[in-house]
Amino acid sequence: MAVTNLQNPDPGTPEFEALLGAWDQLAEGEADSALSAVAALSDELPVKSLVVCAAMTMKGEVTQARAAMDRSIELGVDENDPEVVRIEGELLLSEWRVEDAMDVFGRLSQTEGLEPYAYDRLALCYDLMGDPAAADEASRTAHELAPGDTPPPVQLPVREFQAVVLEVIEGLKGGVEEILNKSEVIVAPVPAAELEREPGTVPPDALGLFMGISELQRAGDDAPLPTPVIYLFKRNIERESLSVSDLRQQIAITFLHELGHLLGFDEEGVEGMGLA
Repeated sequence: MAVTNLQNPDPGTPEFEALLGAWDQLAEGEADSALSAVAALSDELPVKSLVVCAAMTMKGEVTQARAAMDRSIELGVDENDPEVVRIEGELLLSEWRVEDAMDVFGRLSQTEGLEPYAYDRLALCYDLMGDPAAADEASRTAHELAPGDTPPPVQLPVREFQAVVLEVIEGLKGGVEEILNKSEVIVAPVPAAELEREPGTVPPDALGLFMGISELQRAGDDAPLPTPVIYLFKRNIERESLSVSDLRQQIAITFLHELGHLLGFDEEGVEGMGLA
């Protein structure tokens, strides 16, 4: 990632290398490592604030992300730099400002090198706006522009999608099916902003979600409690899949991930089972 600004450190300096390392960590999805890489840099560096914004967006800390973006602009970062625009678009999505995000990704769809990414994010935005036909068209455009990097749209009919979930449930042992009988599994196209209990808790591109009291928390409590719910977000899972077989595997992994939360495992525990 290259962000143009006269206040950036000179190439070859330790500060410059720290920033490069931070961008590499972000590209790998390692938000905490990126924050560590820039922790010692001056708070007067606008690009440090931009790194913080991108990392906090990735972590779902949208209030801190917005403050960091505002700080980078205050320090003079170029708001028209395509990478700055891209980070702003991701932040707007995380804030569930979908129409504003669509405007940003629409601009990026005219930027050389970022067209496939922009159309892929536009596909998500169209789905969030309830327009799957436009979403499919945007996904096809992204694939046509970069067939090697952006997979073609892969989809299953709802009944086949649900059948994959049932196959996974039938293979479970140890009383898990009984626990699921007291829960609800909902296949929805995409998340809804109304599912957020607080900012940043439900990303628009989430594949799945568990809501409710886990079995571990319920242990020994006979009081009536709301029915736990596992959500699977069909369109988002499909968008992450490379083929029908990959899609079926992703459905199973996502369901088991959320099942782990139902049983009482936190995010680290679920990842430790290989269900990240």
